Amino acid sequence: VVPVPKWHNPWQLGTVLSSHLGWVRCLAIDGTNNELLATGSADRTIKIFNVAEACVGDEAALKLTLTGHVSAVRGLKFSTQFPYLFSCGEDKAVKCWDLETNQVVR
Repeated sequence: VVPVPKWHNPWQLGTVLSSHLGWVRCLAIDGTNNELLATGSADRTIKIFNVAEACVGDEAALKLTLTGHVSAVRGLKFSTQFPYLFSCGEDKAVKCWDLETNQVVR
């Protein structure tokens, strides 16, 4: 069960994204068109969501799960040269992901 936070006016909780098995440690929003949201977690995975679908609570909002870190993911940054996402973790690794092939390129 996901705890629901209490928000102060004028904020309201619109939706809750729940797919990680550990605490979410970082997030990033695609800066080119604000279409994608990436979350990094203590479960060593990166989840990619479609923002528009997530905002209306669509279960199909989760587009992709990336695995490759051996410790918690601590930082995410979308590249201005789409389709790349950079991640760093407690494993002291920095990875460059190609979101079209879902593979690490560096």
